[in-house]
Amino acid sequence: MDTWSRGERSAYAVTRALGLGAVFGSVELVLRVLASSGSVGLAGVVGSACVLIGVNALAAAVVALLLVPLHRAGSTTPAYRTLALQLSLALTVLVAVQVGPMADTAWAHGRRAVALALVGMVFGFLGALYVNVRYWLARIDQGHPAPVGMAALVGLAGAAATAIALVVVIARSGPGPAGLEGDPSVVVITVEGVPDGLVGATDPVGRAVTPRLDALLGDGTRFSAAVSPSTDPLAAHVALFTGVHPLRVGVLTAQDTVPRGIPDAVSAYRAEGWATAAFPSTLAVADAGLLRGFSHRDDARVSWAPLADRAGVVGAVLAATGSAGPTWRADAATVASWRRWFEARGARPSLSWVHLAGPARVPDPPGPARALALRTAVSDVDLHLGQVLDTVRAQPHADRTLIVVAGVPSVLPDAGDTAYGALSDARVRVPLMVWMPGLEDAPRGVAPQVRLHDLAPTLLAWASLPRDDRMEGLDLTGFLDGRRSQDAFTTIVAKAAEGWWVGLRQPTVKFTQHVVDGEVVDEALFDLEGDPAEAHDIAGEQEALVTKARGVLGPERRALEAAADRVPGDGFRRARLAALGYR
Repeated sequence: MDTWSRGERSAYAVTRALGLGAVFGSVELVLRVLASSGSVGLAGVVGSACVLIGVNALAAAVVALLLVPLHRAGSTTPAYRTLALQLSLALTVLVAVQVGPMADTAWAHGRRAVALALVGMVFGFLGALYVNVRYWLARIDQGHPAPVGMAALVGLAGAAATAIALVVVIARSGPGPAGLEGDPSVVVITVEGVPDGLVGATDPVGRAVTPRLDALLGDGTRFSAAVSPSTDPLAAHVALFTGVHPLRVGVLTAQDTVPRGIPDAVSAYRAEGWATAAFPSTLAVADAGLLRGFSHRDDARVSWAPLADRAGVVGAVLAATGSAGPTWRADAATVASWRRWFEARGARPSLSWVHLAGPARVPDPPGPARALALRTAVSDVDLHLGQVLDTVRAQPHADRTLIVVAGVPSVLPDAGDTAYGALSDARVRVPLMVWMPGLEDAPRGVAPQVRLHDLAPTLLAWASLPRDDRMEGLDLTGFLDGRRSQDAFTTIVAKAAEGWWVGLRQPTVKFTQHVVDGEVVDEALFDLEGDPAEAHDIAGEQEALVTKARGVLGPERRALEAAADRVPGDGFRRARLAALGYR
């Protein structure tokens, strides 16, 4: 090797790096299949194998090529040692890209020892790899044959990894846990970006915009004053499933990650034997830790390579080039995946979540064109909801299946980001409908104000499961059987162009504050009954009410500051979402 030219050494290193990168990609494929619980499918395994193996091999080769300057002219270091360092560094870069986000997450959550241990692991891997590669290259330099040809090594690794992945996928292809005989099932449908006023509305020629939802209301109950505690769709979903206000969870925007240890209704169902499955349509709700409680997660947006767009080298390359792929999948595809899973379960009880986001993709700016497009998108969602409802009612356990349809705010602003528009009712009021078997005398409509974080305790009460003491929400069944009639006030929060909006909403009044760097720079009070458009600030006329509202919002502002100061999640995910336009 010492007699080789610099070009020969470079070619040798690059070709070997290609092989080692392909082996690394094979290992990553197996690990990703083992960590995934979604519907990968056989074709998805093969597609993911091609992408992961190919991209990792190419990345290792590129790094090895960039390290060619290690072969300095006139150096007295044996060539096999320089080659060993070159190959070891190339592969260690792949490991660092995998481990880096985990170390970043641990550091952001205060687990400094874990973060440092992960960084140390990367350097330990480099040392161990260098010693082994140097040993084998020294033997080859002395004339001993290579133990395994590179082509054979790559072929064996790729074939073995793909075979293992296929075995895992086939083993998981059954309908899942059996649950308990006679237990009820739950189907939660969330729709992102549907204005509350379009449910039950008609178009200019008198046709219903949401006929299937209207039919559901004939048997169920509509909560006509439901409020989301946040205008961010991820935060709203977190509130719905945890029963905890987003300020306490620490999830305020799409770039945050749900901390571990937060109570949620899904995990409680799963612990008691229910099959739990999630079918999200957008990246923001799929990649933020919200799905941990689900035993089955079908969040693939690239069906032919569903394991290849999460993290690691493939994800880093996609994020760095601004081509991270689709952030959503079509609602029709989401519903189709859910129907296959739900029908395969037959009469066995389950809790499943279907997330639709068609209306949220209607572009800005507000105006007649957007209003028409939004109405069309809502009609499409209604058709998809009809498919879900028909599928449920065709099953033998339909008479004991709880159905929840809840709206969540969309990322796109409907009312602007200034002049209190971020917290206007156009954004925080959401549709909420419940069909609860066994309560035939339940009212068709409930007027008192309720919140999205009331749903998690309701789901637990429906199945007679104990609720966590940290849950803040109410059990909505009290409104259905006559035990409760009092409104529930709520704090609402939204990201502003600068700082945050935080508010307090009661059925008749709303108080809002604009907070920048911990200081209140603006505030307003609105009479929701006399001024539903929220056009006139009456704070100067209601000093006593303003003083009381300030006192209530004081602790909430401190919680907001604590949550906003934290940097949950990982740098990779934040950079990726920022590149995709999420705030």
